[in-house]
Amino acid sequence: MRALMARTHGGPEVLEIADVAPPEPAEDQLLVRVELAGLNFSDIDHRRGERGTPVPMILGTEGSGRVVQTGGLAEGFAVGDRVVWWLPGTPSSCAELAAIPAARAILVPDGFDPKVAVALMLQGITAHALVFPIAGIEPGESVLVHSGAGGVGHLAVQLARLAGAKRIIATASPEKFGFLDELGVDCAIDYHSNDWDARVRAASDGGVDVVLDGIGNSTLPGSIASCRRRGRCILYGYKSGGHAGGLATAFDTGLLGRGTVFLTTGVSFLYVRDRAALTDRVGKLFDLYREGRLKVNIGGVYGLDEAAAAHRALEGGTSRGKLLVELA
Repeated sequence: MRALMARTHGGPEVLEIADVAPPEPAEDQLLVRVELAGLNFSDIDHRRGERGTPVPMILGTEGSGRVVQTGGLAEGFAVGDRVVWWLPGTPSSCAELAAIPAARAILVPDGFDPKVAVALMLQGITAHALVFPIAGIEPGESVLVHSGAGGVGHLAVQLARLAGAKRIIATASPEKFGFLDELGVDCAIDYHSNDWDARVRAASDGGVDVVLDGIGNSTLPGSIASCRRRGRCILYGYKSGGHAGGLATAFDTGLLGRGTVFLTTGVSFLYVRDRAALTDRVGKLFDLYREGRLKVNIGGVYGLDEAAAAHRALEGGTSRGKLLVELA
């Protein structure tokens, strides 16, 4: 079978399309003919070696496709079912066939767009967990969403509004401001500007109640400074660094005390650790989409031979919404 592989860690140039043996599903797994693989920043981390993933490796932690074989202990699924999944551990999904633990697979409802289903896995789960159990956004609060046009960001903006946020500020590059306006963002700010945190405070009467920061080292000091007193700063990603443990040196911890800001990290897997929690959270996201209350932007669908270009688009910050690799 064909698969997107990296034999060494590095930039997009290490990616190659290889012919490899198909996987043999275990008793608790499904063998799936992959139709779509989702691209997330975790794929960039795996490729770079920032998560310690051994090489050679097949890229991809989420996808959608049709079941072609079920293990003896994989209950609730049949050959021909379309499923969607996210694997928090070792990647393996960007290939023509993938062996998926049945406990991490979700049936895609009849008539439901599989592209949207993939977009609502890791990025949807993350956005939903950030807005509700982690940040606990309440009606009337103000929120800053970094990378508001991104895969997680554009969903978090909408979910924050559904939670009752009164004022939503989002950062992005200026060419994405129009997209943020379509999402209903109240104020768009270029986080490459030197004074973006001061502009956030000016646009929020002294500071926001909640910051959702998926960028990391380069934005964290400003994110903390953007909070009002007793604000909550949620760090959930490390696009600019800090993933390997260097975060503690990135800012003056005295910033926290001056405003009594609460800083925490958002680990989405903790909120879908078991099958019941996974099914419940994904089901809520599917319902919001079907009801027209949550819009999903597919920012690009790439062929397997174009996967390196997809990595460059995500890593370079030029994309908006969800990026996908099509395998069938």
